[in-house]
Amino acid sequence: MDAMIVNVTTEASRFAGRAVVAVLLLVGFWLAGVMVQRLMARLERAEHARQDIVALLGQVAKGTLVVLGVVTALGTVGVNVTALVAGLGSPGSRSASRSATCSRTCLPASCSWSTGPSPATTSSA
Repeated sequence: MDAMIVNVTTEASRFAGRAVVAVLLLVGFWLAGVMVQRLMARLERAEHARQDIVALLGQVAKGTLVVLGVVTALGTVGVNVTALVAGLGSPGSRSASRSATCSRTCLPASCSWSTGPSPATTSSA
């Protein structure tokens, strides 16, 4: 019984250490996102750029850094983030492969995004 208590205590202290590091990482990424967003706001005021575009870029940069921070923090705690990272990457790669396929096979005006067979290739028997 004493060995089990020692084992649980040891594991709890290891997890607590990793949890503290994970929270620090998350806070660091969040602060980096806030700094990038403020830098973009300062750029927006200083340059003659479109304010809405610069604000959007700042928000996207902050959101990206926060998502990276969450994934990094979860990985630090011990969560397997492989599927999460694959899921985050799949929407971009799917739309990129669609546009590459479309640009090779059809004109932009006639390109359709349907995933099933086209009506011309299916036959009613």
